[in-house]
Amino acid sequence: MPFSRKIVSRFLSVGVLNTALGYAVIFACMFAGVDPIVSNAIGYAAGLVASFALSKLWVFRSPGRGTHEAARYVVAFGAAYSANVAALWLALEVGAWPPIAQVMGGGAYVLAMLWASVHWVFK
Repeated sequence: MPFSRKIVSRFLSVGVLNTALGYAVIFACMFAGVDPIVSNAIGYAAGLVASFALSKLWVFRSPGRGTHEAARYVVAFGAAYSANVAALWLALEVGAWPPIAQVMGGGAYVLAMLWASVHWVFK
């Protein structure tokens, strides 16, 4: 499946929804005194199921087997989340303000997840 404007715009729309949910959870946790890395994990976990369902049904309109795609999605999520944590950790190590570091980690996640979704999960 090639990158198309429609796919990218739908993917980003779902991302905006998940980002709003995820960052609300992340920053609420951080405000409550939870470590930024742990807060990040809780926030990303909050959006995983909704993100898969919206991606499968609306973004990619995939007719594939849900269980097979769900398994691939979880693997892709793990890889994208690893990119997120690496970027977050690096930003924190160089002294970035934690909310800015979270946004940088989010950017790494988006790029990795879009690539994996297009080329592997929903192909």
